[in-house]
Amino acid sequence: YSKRDCQFQPLPRSILCIEEHIASCNTVAGVAYGNFHFESRTYPEKALREVLLNAFCHADYQVNSPFMVKVYRDRIEVENPGGLLADITPQNILHHQPAPRNSLLVDALVRLRLVNRSNLGMSRMFEAFLIEGKQPPVLEEVGESVRITMRASSLYPEFCAFIADYSQKGRLFSVDELLVFHHLFSHLEVNIHDAASLSQRRQKDAEDILVKLNREGFLEREEDDLGIYWTLQPEIYQAITGAGYPKRSLRGKAKAAGPRIRNKLVRQVFGKEPRGNENEPRNIYFN
Repeated sequence: YSKRDCQFQPLPRSILCIEEHIASCNTVAGVAYGNFHFESRTYPEKALREVLLNAFCHADYQVNSPFMVKVYRDRIEVENPGGLLADITPQNILHHQPAPRNSLLVDALVRLRLVNRSNLGMSRMFEAFLIEGKQPPVLEEVGESVRITMRASSLYPEFCAFIADYSQKGRLFSVDELLVFHHLFSHLEVNIHDAASLSQRRQKDAEDILVKLNREGFLEREEDDLGIYWTLQPEIYQAITGAGYPKRSLRGKAKAAGPRIRNKLVRQVFGKEPRGNENEPRNIYFN
């Protein structure tokens, strides 16, 4: 590291001090797009504040281990001592009921209006990145500590304009919906299982999210021998990316490749050719 700072200060002052240290690498970029002008920091200030407060609130202060903030060229890692409580995991924390380790500390921060008791911190953290078209933070348990990693990425002005336009019309997207949109720009399609994993919801709830977006004209529902899946409405995809939607050509290649991949796997595992009619549909899903 090129710079190291270790301090003991009151918690609110510590947060301000950390933000001041990070400010030099958390630059502001201004982008004009159509009728909108967006200004964005590399790491959204709201998300950064939520990450720091979350770490301080849920740290285990009985463990003789420091609270760490590490700034790299392409990311920031915030790590606090103490693992996740109760049955909270990185896979369900987005909507899980809060389980504070330090109730008195949380109460003090609520009185200072720095946090709330509604478990909105994680949602706000994700939303701040997603509405700018950026990769959301990644939370993971590392031994007896919790680490949140925020990746440095550029503003996606086309997507920001899409969100801003609908916001002006009164249509505000939930974090679950933003996660689905974010997934579709890189994977082109999503099924119920993937949507449930992304949003950390039950499959029935995830299906309701997809059906709602389909009913409002944002998604298209498709079905073939590989199963049911949803894609972005082509006009929306083209308006945001400036490119035509390649879903049909990709699906055709995936279906054609199915028997070949299955044959190769069977030969590798069993050392012989597979039996049966190779024209029959296979239970293979390509993503």
